[in-house]
Amino acid sequence: MAGADNDASYPPAMAERLEKALTDAGVRHRCEIYEGKLHGWMKPDMPVYDAAGAERGWRELFALYARNLR
Repeated sequence: MAGADNDASYPPAMAERLEKALTDAGVRHRCEIYEGKLHGWMKPDMPVYDAAGAERGWRELFALYARNLR
């Protein structure tokens, strides 16, 4: 799970609840808040798009899929 540290729609308390719920459910996961990013930073058609951050985020997401969806 990737979140932006500047995202009013996904506040820290919500991120903490998600992390706890996944852990409590025994779900193998990794949650990360990307520093200096705004909501929508991974989408090229968004005005806040961050190419370097997006590349890293997509790389992490596809690695997650590769590990778990074989």
